[in-house]
Amino acid sequence: MVNKHWIGYLLAVCLFLGAVVVLFYMAKYENIYQKNVSAITERAKTQIAYTRHQITQSENEIDAMLELLSQSHLLHDFVSDPTDANRQTVEASWSTFPARQYSLEQITYIDADGQEMAKASFLHHASVTQNQAYQDVSEASYFIRARQWPDKTQSPRQLELQQMGEEYIPHLYTVHPYSMHGVLQGYLAVRRNYADIQSDRESALKQQYIVSIITADGDFLQGRYRERLYGFALKERHKYNLSKTHPALWKKMHDRESGVFLSENGSLHIYSTVKVNYIEDLFLLISFPQSELVAQVEDDRSSAVQHALVMIILIVLCALPTAYLIFIYQRRSLESKLATAALNGMSAVLITDKNHHMVKVNREFESMTGYTEHQIRYGNVRKLLFDKRDPSGWFNIWEHVSREHLWEGELKVHGRAGVELTTITRIQALCDQDGKITNYIISLVDITERKELEERLRYLSERDGLTHLWNRRKFEEELRNETDLIQRYPENHISCLALVDIDNFKRINDERGHDEGDRVIRLVSHLLSENTRTTDFVARIGGEEFAIIMPHTGLSEAERVLNRIRSCIATDPRVFTTISIGVTDLTSDGTRSYKCADIALYESKAIGRNRTSVCHSSDEIA
Repeated sequence: MVNKHWIGYLLAVCLFLGAVVVLFYMAKYENIYQKNVSAITERAKTQIAYTRHQITQSENEIDAMLELLSQSHLLHDFVSDPTDANRQTVEASWSTFPARQYSLEQITYIDADGQEMAKASFLHHASVTQNQAYQDVSEASYFIRARQWPDKTQSPRQLELQQMGEEYIPHLYTVHPYSMHGVLQGYLAVRRNYADIQSDRESALKQQYIVSIITADGDFLQGRYRERLYGFALKERHKYNLSKTHPALWKKMHDRESGVFLSENGSLHIYSTVKVNYIEDLFLLISFPQSELVAQVEDDRSSAVQHALVMIILIVLCALPTAYLIFIYQRRSLESKLATAALNGMSAVLITDKNHHMVKVNREFESMTGYTEHQIRYGNVRKLLFDKRDPSGWFNIWEHVSREHLWEGELKVHGRAGVELTTITRIQALCDQDGKITNYIISLVDITERKELEERLRYLSERDGLTHLWNRRKFEEELRNETDLIQRYPENHISCLALVDIDNFKRINDERGHDEGDRVIRLVSHLLSENTRTTDFVARIGGEEFAIIMPHTGLSEAERVLNRIRSCIATDPRVFTTISIGVTDLTSDGTRSYKCADIALYESKAIGRNRTSVCHSSDEIA
């Protein structure tokens, strides 16, 4: 009886512990699944937020570009006098725009009746085709939309679909009204390949998930399944309209601007609304079928099942399972935790005690820093490795670690022989049962090459490729900064803006060739840089046009400096031409100041070139 009693007792204990194990691993799997869903949701939200930002930024840049084009005096001259020469000049100026940056296919000027008057088409590799056939687009939907648009200061958008064989190419038209003296003269229109725009956005982010872009009516513009796109134009695809396939999700997307929706079949949907300038609202959507969510944690599920089976077998086979588990638990020690944390990671890992003396490093750490375990065994690792130039920053980091027991961020690390590395650093504090810190685990991921590449790309994005001066985009940023300073300190901050143009540059290109033209541009750029002050900002903003921002400089001083530069270039035997200059004093309105300088430059050209003309900000301009 006693044996039977103990056998029954052990069986009951085994069954009870087996049930506990099964429930535990079921709960663990569910927890892993929910954490995975939460992580996917956060990554998807980040991706959607970035896509929304890129769409908004892209359309703002297009509006700014159209505004800049509309202010061109070349276009003004052409509209006033639409000769072939003026047309060619306008088209040549358009060809300097970075078409690839904006995914441009075409820039067109259309008169008020819908007749194309000037056109520049950008083909592959940003090549330009001019002097094409000029068409009547008065019946085109984008032109009709622009003509019927009530506010003639805005640039409406229109998406049109073009079939090429079995493929459909979406074109996004942006049309900007062009007026002179308050009278509508025509329209500036740019055409972009919508598929290329989306491809550039995906490449910029290196997207992990596919973002679907949906119209206000529920049709797909971009998505995982190409055969479901463009239902607004293709009747056979209208059946894939989101309002028909997922009505509950569609209603939710209209009720809230952004959110997460879990459908009845377990599918996960993350969405957000994006408001684009002068076009219907668009919706961004990332969807995950339940099967895809489950597949991402399949390894964890299999591992949980295997662990559960192993534990049940151990419980059945072991006479004293509870004692065995307690023994295993007691055998766990800090050393095993540290070893697991250090050896399981692929990044460089350093383990220190509470006084920052090294306990253990892995091979990746030695390879990254150049220090061996023996070389740093007795030193203070914090003082040896990390940046000593920012003690306050380090103090804040360790204060955070002491409080939160975890810190992650970007840090400078000093390797052997003074090598400076940029790393993504994670510092985790380990505590004993009383909550006191006993050790630190520091993991390092070397991103030095990536940071150097980012700096190089930033340099290239802000510099002109031919002259290595600042480019137009950097100039516009600097001009905004300078006007902001003037707006903030109107009494104390004075600056001037000068526009410089090489005289008769077209004749140099025609008579001496483009190589000679490039040489003249480089030489003029060098002379401008050499003869301006270190505080001046010199940029190339067009083919043969330059801009100079002169901080802390009045008009009289600026005119004197610019005349010296003009004389230097005019007398240089290496330069076969002269320059014309227009200068104005900067105000808080950067657009108006630029126009004043442009008017002054035009005056210099008109009165014989090789002149410096001044247009005061207080002067009345058209």
